Amino acid sequence: MTDKQRAALKELIAEHTRKTTVSKEVARRSLIDEGIHTEDGELAPEYGGSVRHTDDQRTIYFG
Repeated sequence: MTDKQRAALKELIAEHTRKTTVSKEVARRSLIDEGIHTEDGELAPEYGGSVRHTDDQRTIYFG
């Protein structure tokens, strides 16, 4: 990756951060849309959250 590409990527990341942190609600929605948090505000299983099986109420923890 060139210095120019690296600088462009850093700017894209900074812009994304600015847009997704304008309020708590926007930040929360962003995390849900990106699959990091679930709708109920918990951490998604792929990021260390737990999975609850509704048929028998077992909880499986990842991480």
